[in-house]
Amino acid sequence: MFLTDYPDKAIELKDYITKNLDRMSGEMVCDYIHDTILPDIVMEEHQVTKTDSQYDEKLKITLNRIEIRRNEISLSTVFNLIEKLGFNYRTRQKSYYVDSHEYPEVQAFRKAFCKSYLAEEINMYRWVQLTQDEFNEIKGQGATGYDYLDDDGKQMIEMHVDCCPQDILSKKITTTYGGNLSIRKDPNTKPVVSFGQDEVIIKQYILPPKQWVGSNGERAISPKDEGYGIMYSCFCSREFGLFTELTPEHLERVNLQRENKKYADSTALKTLRGHDNKAKLTKSPFIRNLEYGVNQDGYWGYNNIVEQFEDCVDVIKTLYPELQTKWMFDQSSGHCKKKEGGLNVHGMNKEYGGSQKKLRDTLIQQADGYLGSFLSRTLTVGDIQHFTYDSRDSGPLHWSQNQRIEKKLTRK
Repeated sequence: MFLTDYPDKAIELKDYITKNLDRMSGEMVCDYIHDTILPDIVMEEHQVTKTDSQYDEKLKITLNRIEIRRNEISLSTVFNLIEKLGFNYRTRQKSYYVDSHEYPEVQAFRKAFCKSYLAEEINMYRWVQLTQDEFNEIKGQGATGYDYLDDDGKQMIEMHVDCCPQDILSKKITTTYGGNLSIRKDPNTKPVVSFGQDEVIIKQYILPPKQWVGSNGERAISPKDEGYGIMYSCFCSREFGLFTELTPEHLERVNLQRENKKYADSTALKTLRGHDNKAKLTKSPFIRNLEYGVNQDGYWGYNNIVEQFEDCVDVIKTLYPELQTKWMFDQSSGHCKKKEGGLNVHGMNKEYGGSQKKLRDTLIQQADGYLGSFLSRTLTVGDIQHFTYDSRDSGPLHWSQNQRIEKKLTRK
């Protein structure tokens, strides 16, 4: 009855469960129904809020109408709702991950991005120029193009390289970049080359979900896990491909330009390497890899991508000063970084001293989201919470009184 009587609320509940699959439980859904869904319904039907003295009475009327005879929705009823919404509890298995690709705001941006990118192609090596006769030979294949007259008054058609047959392209392209520049490009601007970045992980072992079993039940011994993993971060372009090779002469020119230079994001490189000086490149920076894991090279993050990006920019600026570049990155949470002084638990110290950076102070604006559920609070709404110890603080709670006094005296 709930699903048919309140279809909008059923959709809201389904969206809530979908967004919280990683930590979903029957109790969590039950709390959401009682704390959010039911109060909204009671408000719509009876104009009574949850804090109103008549709320329980009106809630009972609503529940009776959907054939629930108790004053609350039981956990078993919640599980029935979850199943009817299409969810089920299965054995954990491997699956693919989609990072919010279909969110409305992502879809809206996707259209704007594609429009912007395609408009930029007028400045890229994406074009081929054909005579009218050459164009007529492929016109029956649905070919289209831009009509213009060349300097001799001859009728010409400019086509995008993706729309032109390969046998014609090989004869008409006059550059090494896979296409010509457009006759419509502003001659006062540099040609544009776009690079795209993405990451991939390669595992030592591939463990398929099934294996061959002998006639007597024999099985090959499987490794306990997928073994070592190597993560690659690559920049690729249509003009240069993966740009995997740099000659010794190229490296010498690039390193000469980098000599005594520092990275733009000094903090990121000091965190990653301990300094922000640009070191000599010994190979192409367009492909970087690390053996990921806590006990290996760590994990790829913002600091790594900043270093790789600036190294790649140095190569292009030095070897191809006649080009301007556009850089596009995979939308990865690993590329994110908190603001300097941001509230990051990994940057906190539970004791006095340490080399970690100071975190910013916080104004407690409201109880919800700022203060926990503990009754013995030391902070109230309107207070300033500090994340460093000062002379007024008694010290970490897990220390004894004598330890607090001793440490407080020794740090002065």
